[in-house]
Amino acid sequence: MAMMSLSALAATALVAIAWTAPAKAMNPTPAAPARSIDETAIAQVPSASPNQPSLSVVGQGQADGVADTAEVQLTFVNYSYTALLERFSIAQLGAVGNSDSSTNEGLTSYLNELEPITQASLQPIVARLVAAGAPASAIEVNIDESASTGAPPFPEISSAQISVRLNRPSLAQIEAIRTAAASAIEGNDKLFLENNLVTYTSADCRALEQAAYAAAIADARQRAERVAAAANVTIEGVPSIAINNFDPLSYDLENSCDAQPSDSSGEAGAVTVQLQRSLTVTYPIR
Repeated sequence: MAMMSLSALAATALVAIAWTAPAKAMNPTPAAPARSIDETAIAQVPSASPNQPSLSVVGQGQADGVADTAEVQLTFVNYSYTALLERFSIAQLGAVGNSDSSTNEGLTSYLNELEPITQASLQPIVARLVAAGAPASAIEVNIDESASTGAPPFPEISSAQISVRLNRPSLAQIEAIRTAAASAIEGNDKLFLENNLVTYTSADCRALEQAAYAAAIADARQRAERVAAAANVTIEGVPSIAINNFDPLSYDLENSCDAQPSDSSGEAGAVTVQLQRSLTVTYPIR
Protein backbone atom coordinates (compact mmCIF):
# COMPACT_ATOMS: atom_id res chain seq x y z
CA MET A 1 0.00 0.00 0.00
CA ALA A 2 1.31 3.46 -0.93
CA MET A 3 2.70 5.54 1.89
CA MET A 4 0.64 8.63 2.72
CA SER A 5 1.79 11.92 4.13
CA LEU A 6 -0.56 14.53 5.55
CA SER A 7 -0.33 18.28 5.50
CA ALA A 8 -2.80 21.09 6.04
CA LEU A 9 -3.09 23.66 3.29
CA ALA A 10 -2.23 27.20 4.27
CA ALA A 11 -5.48 28.91 3.34
CA THR A 12 -7.25 31.95 4.70
CA ALA A 13 -9.74 30.88 7.34
CA LEU A 14 -13.34 31.88 6.88
CA VAL A 15 -14.52 32.33 10.44
CA ALA A 16 -17.87 33.31 11.92
CA ILE A 17 -19.27 33.25 15.44
CA ALA A 18 -23.00 32.55 15.28
CA TRP A 19 -25.05 33.44 18.35
CA THR A 20 -28.53 32.03 18.99
CA ALA A 21 -30.46 33.69 21.80
CA PRO A 22 -31.64 31.34 24.62
CA ALA A 23 -35.30 30.30 24.31
CA LYS A 24 -36.20 31.87 27.70
CA ALA A 25 -35.12 35.35 26.60
CA MET A 26 -38.43 37.17 25.95
CA ASN A 27 -37.18 40.74 25.84
CA PRO A 28 -36.09 42.29 22.53
CA THR A 29 -32.39 41.87 21.87
CA PRO A 30 -30.09 44.36 20.14
CA ALA A 31 -29.83 44.04 16.37
CA ALA A 32 -27.00 41.77 15.22
CA PRO A 33 -24.03 43.54 13.63
CA ALA A 34 -23.81 43.50 9.85
CA ARG A 35 -21.99 40.51 8.41
CA SER A 36 -20.04 40.02 5.24
CA ILE A 37 -21.36 37.65 2.56
CA ASP A 38 -18.80 34.99 3.49
CA GLU A 39 -19.62 35.20 7.18
CA THR A 40 -23.35 34.91 6.51
CA ALA A 41 -22.80 31.86 4.32
CA ILE A 42 -20.80 30.09 7.02
CA ALA A 43 -23.25 31.01 9.78
CA GLN A 44 -25.98 29.21 7.83
CA VAL A 45 -24.33 25.86 8.55
CA PRO A 46 -26.48 24.12 11.23
CA SER A 47 -25.24 24.80 14.73
CA ALA A 48 -24.27 21.98 17.07
CA SER A 49 -27.51 22.69 19.01
CA PRO A 50 -30.48 24.94 18.12
CA ASN A 51 -30.12 27.01 21.30
CA GLN A 52 -26.37 26.75 21.68
CA PRO A 53 -23.89 29.50 20.72
CA SER A 54 -21.47 28.17 18.13
CA LEU A 55 -18.32 28.94 16.23
CA SER A 56 -17.82 27.89 12.60
CA VAL A 57 -14.50 27.55 10.77
CA VAL A 58 -13.36 26.17 7.42
CA GLY A 59 -10.68 23.49 7.58
CA GLN A 60 -8.50 22.58 4.61
CA GLY A 61 -6.86 19.18 4.26
CA GLN A 62 -4.50 17.55 1.81
CA ALA A 63 -3.27 13.98 1.36
CA ASP A 64 -0.35 12.88 -0.80
CA GLY A 65 0.16 9.48 -2.36
CA VAL A 66 2.11 7.78 -5.11
CA ALA A 67 0.42 7.74 -8.53
CA ASP A 68 -0.59 4.23 -9.55
CA THR A 69 -0.65 4.94 -13.27
CA ALA A 70 0.34 7.61 -15.76
CA GLU A 71 -0.75 7.98 -19.37
CA VAL A 72 1.44 9.90 -21.80
CA GLN A 73 -0.68 11.12 -24.71
CA LEU A 74 1.23 12.12 -27.84
CA THR A 75 -0.72 13.68 -30.72
CA PHE A 76 0.87 13.86 -34.17
CA VAL A 77 -0.34 15.67 -37.29
CA ASN A 78 0.89 15.64 -40.89
CA TYR A 79 1.08 19.41 -41.33
CA SER A 80 3.05 22.25 -39.83
CA TYR A 81 0.93 25.04 -38.44
CA THR A 82 4.01 27.25 -38.54
CA ALA A 83 4.43 26.52 -42.26
CA LEU A 84 0.80 27.41 -42.89
CA LEU A 85 1.18 30.76 -41.16
CA GLU A 86 4.36 31.45 -43.12
CA ARG A 87 2.37 31.18 -46.35
CA PHE A 88 -1.05 32.41 -45.32
CA SER A 89 -2.47 34.81 -42.75
CA ILE A 90 -5.11 33.74 -40.24
CA ALA A 91 -7.65 35.85 -42.15
CA GLN A 92 -6.80 34.04 -45.38
CA LEU A 93 -7.13 30.64 -43.75
CA GLY A 94 -10.50 31.71 -42.39
CA ALA A 95 -11.67 32.52 -45.92
CA VAL A 96 -10.76 29.10 -47.28
CA GLY A 97 -13.74 27.35 -48.81
CA ASN A 98 -15.32 30.53 -50.17
CA SER A 99 -15.72 30.34 -53.93
CA ASP A 100 -14.12 33.77 -54.41
CA SER A 101 -11.15 33.10 -52.07
CA SER A 102 -7.79 33.69 -53.75
CA THR A 103 -6.20 31.57 -51.04
CA ASN A 104 -7.88 28.37 -52.16
CA GLU A 105 -5.49 27.60 -55.00
CA GLY A 106 -2.33 28.18 -52.96
CA LEU A 107 -3.60 26.23 -49.99
CA THR A 108 -4.78 23.38 -52.18
CA SER A 109 -1.28 23.15 -53.62
CA TYR A 110 0.20 22.96 -50.10
CA LEU A 111 -2.31 20.37 -48.90
CA ASN A 112 -1.71 18.20 -51.95
CA GLU A 113 1.88 17.81 -50.78
CA LEU A 114 0.76 16.31 -47.45
CA GLU A 115 1.02 12.58 -46.89
CA PRO A 116 -1.58 10.83 -44.71
CA ILE A 117 -0.41 9.36 -41.43
CA THR A 118 -0.19 5.57 -41.52
CA GLN A 119 0.75 2.81 -39.12
CA ALA A 120 4.00 2.42 -41.05
CA SER A 121 4.91 6.09 -40.68
CA LEU A 122 4.38 5.85 -36.90
CA GLN A 123 6.46 2.71 -36.39
CA PRO A 124 9.80 4.56 -36.00
CA ILE A 125 8.23 6.59 -33.18
CA VAL A 126 6.91 3.46 -31.46
CA ALA A 127 10.33 1.83 -31.75
CA ARG A 128 11.97 4.88 -30.18
CA LEU A 129 9.48 4.81 -27.29
CA VAL A 130 10.20 1.15 -26.63
CA ALA A 131 13.94 1.86 -26.69
CA ALA A 132 13.28 4.61 -24.09
CA GLY A 133 11.75 2.09 -21.69
CA ALA A 134 8.06 2.00 -22.60
CA PRO A 135 6.66 -1.57 -22.61
CA ALA A 136 5.42 -2.47 -26.09
CA SER A 137 2.21 -3.85 -24.57
CA ALA A 138 1.53 -0.45 -22.95
CA ILE A 139 1.60 1.47 -26.25
CA GLU A 140 -1.62 2.13 -28.15
CA VAL A 141 -1.74 3.75 -31.60
CA ASN A 142 -4.91 5.37 -32.96
CA ILE A 143 -5.15 7.13 -36.31
CA ASP A 144 -7.99 9.58 -36.70
CA GLU A 145 -9.49 8.41 -39.96
CA SER A 146 -12.12 11.16 -39.95
CA ALA A 147 -9.40 13.81 -40.21
CA SER A 148 -8.17 12.48 -43.56
CA THR A 149 -11.61 11.83 -45.02
CA GLY A 150 -13.49 14.74 -43.51
CA ALA A 151 -15.23 17.63 -45.16
CA PRO A 152 -13.45 20.51 -46.94
CA PRO A 153 -11.60 22.77 -46.63
CA PHE A 154 -8.92 20.54 -45.06
CA PRO A 155 -9.63 16.95 -46.19
CA GLU A 156 -5.93 16.08 -46.53
CA ILE A 157 -5.05 16.83 -42.91
CA SER A 158 -4.74 13.76 -40.68
CA SER A 159 -3.80 13.15 -37.06
CA ALA A 160 -2.89 10.25 -34.80
CA GLN A 161 -2.45 9.65 -31.10
CA ILE A 162 0.08 7.40 -29.43
CA SER A 163 -0.75 6.62 -25.80
CA VAL A 164 1.72 5.09 -23.35
CA ARG A 165 0.29 3.74 -20.09
CA LEU A 166 2.75 3.25 -17.24
CA ASN A 167 2.27 1.52 -13.90
CA ARG A 168 3.85 3.18 -10.86
CA PRO A 169 5.64 5.67 -13.12
CA SER A 170 8.70 7.70 -12.22
CA LEU A 171 9.37 11.26 -13.32
CA ALA A 172 12.52 10.09 -15.13
CA GLN A 173 10.57 7.45 -17.05
CA ILE A 174 7.94 9.93 -18.19
CA GLU A 175 10.54 12.49 -19.23
CA ALA A 176 12.43 9.82 -21.20
CA ILE A 177 9.29 8.96 -23.17
CA ARG A 178 8.52 12.60 -23.93
CA THR A 179 12.07 13.21 -25.06
CA ALA A 180 12.05 10.08 -27.24
CA ALA A 181 8.84 11.18 -28.96
CA ALA A 182 10.26 14.59 -29.80
CA SER A 183 13.60 13.25 -31.01
CA ALA A 184 11.92 10.56 -33.16
CA ILE A 185 10.56 13.19 -35.55
CA GLU A 186 13.52 15.56 -35.65
CA GLY A 187 14.14 16.49 -39.28
CA ASN A 188 10.88 14.83 -40.34
CA ASP A 189 8.81 17.17 -42.50
CA LYS A 190 5.91 14.70 -42.71
CA LEU A 191 5.07 14.33 -39.00
CA PHE A 192 4.73 16.98 -36.31
CA LEU A 193 4.11 16.66 -32.56
CA GLU A 194 1.02 18.73 -31.77
CA ASN A 195 0.35 17.80 -28.12
CA ASN A 196 2.34 16.14 -25.35
CA LEU A 197 0.16 15.55 -22.29
CA VAL A 198 0.41 13.39 -19.17
CA THR A 199 -2.44 12.37 -16.86
CA TYR A 200 -2.11 10.54 -13.55
CA THR A 201 -4.54 8.31 -11.69
CA SER A 202 -4.83 6.67 -8.29
CA ALA A 203 -6.42 3.22 -8.19
CA ASP A 204 -8.04 3.64 -4.76
CA CYS A 205 -9.13 7.08 -3.66
CA ARG A 206 -10.65 6.00 -0.34
CA ALA A 207 -7.44 6.04 1.69
CA LEU A 208 -6.40 9.37 0.16
CA GLU A 209 -9.78 10.95 0.87
CA GLN A 210 -9.90 9.68 4.44
CA ALA A 211 -6.45 11.14 5.06
CA ALA A 212 -7.46 14.46 3.47
CA TYR A 213 -10.57 14.70 5.64
CA ALA A 214 -8.57 13.89 8.76
CA ALA A 215 -6.16 16.70 7.90
CA ALA A 216 -9.09 19.09 7.27
CA ILE A 217 -10.65 18.30 10.65
CA ALA A 218 -7.32 18.81 12.42
CA ASP A 219 -6.85 22.11 10.59
CA ALA A 220 -10.36 23.24 11.56
CA ARG A 221 -9.74 22.39 15.21
CA GLN A 222 -6.55 24.45 15.28
CA ARG A 223 -8.29 27.43 13.70
CA ALA A 224 -11.25 27.17 16.05
CA GLU A 225 -9.02 27.04 19.13
CA ARG A 226 -7.19 30.21 18.04
CA VAL A 227 -10.44 32.06 17.37
CA ALA A 228 -11.99 30.84 20.62
CA ALA A 229 -8.96 32.04 22.58
CA ALA A 230 -9.18 35.45 20.91
CA ALA A 231 -12.93 35.66 21.68
CA ASN A 232 -12.42 34.43 25.26
CA VAL A 233 -14.81 31.50 24.81
CA THR A 234 -14.39 27.74 25.26
CA ILE A 235 -15.03 25.00 22.69
CA GLU A 236 -17.09 22.11 24.03
CA GLY A 237 -19.26 19.23 22.85
CA VAL A 238 -19.39 17.40 19.53
CA PRO A 239 -19.04 19.52 16.37
CA SER A 240 -21.23 19.36 13.27
CA ILE A 241 -19.44 19.02 9.92
CA ALA A 242 -20.41 19.96 6.37
CA ILE A 243 -18.49 19.04 3.21
CA ASN A 244 -17.72 22.04 1.03
CA ASN A 245 -18.16 21.91 -2.76
CA PHE A 246 -19.76 18.46 -2.60
CA ASP A 247 -21.37 17.21 -5.82
CA PRO A 248 -23.25 13.93 -5.25
CA LEU A 249 -23.88 13.50 -8.99
CA SER A 250 -20.18 13.22 -9.78
CA TYR A 251 -19.06 11.50 -6.57
CA ASP A 252 -17.82 7.99 -7.37
CA LEU A 253 -14.90 6.76 -5.29
CA GLU A 254 -15.10 3.29 -6.79
CA ASN A 255 -14.20 4.40 -10.31
CA SER A 256 -12.54 7.80 -10.14
CA CYS A 257 -10.28 10.04 -8.13
CA ASP A 258 -9.83 13.79 -8.41
CA ALA A 259 -6.24 13.71 -7.12
CA GLN A 260 -3.88 16.03 -9.00
CA PRO A 261 -0.13 15.65 -9.64
CA SER A 262 2.02 17.39 -7.05
CA ASP A 263 5.21 19.38 -7.54
CA SER A 264 7.25 16.91 -5.52
CA SER A 265 8.30 13.31 -6.12
CA GLY A 266 8.30 10.24 -3.93
CA GLU A 267 10.91 7.59 -3.35
CA ALA A 268 13.06 6.75 -6.38
CA GLY A 269 11.50 9.67 -8.24
CA ALA A 270 7.98 8.22 -8.17
CA VAL A 271 5.21 10.59 -9.23
CA THR A 272 3.03 11.77 -6.34
CA VAL A 273 -0.55 13.02 -6.45
CA GLN A 274 -2.49 15.23 -4.06
CA LEU A 275 -6.11 15.10 -2.96
CA GLN A 276 -7.61 18.21 -1.33
CA ARG A 277 -10.75 18.45 0.78
CA SER A 278 -12.53 21.33 2.54
CA LEU A 279 -14.90 21.10 5.51
CA THR A 280 -16.97 23.59 7.46
CA VAL A 281 -16.88 22.59 11.12
CA THR A 282 -19.24 24.14 13.69
CA TYR A 283 -18.26 23.87 17.38
CA PRO A 284 -20.51 24.57 20.39
CA ILE A 285 -19.00 27.24 22.63
CA ARG A 286 -19.61 28.69 26.06
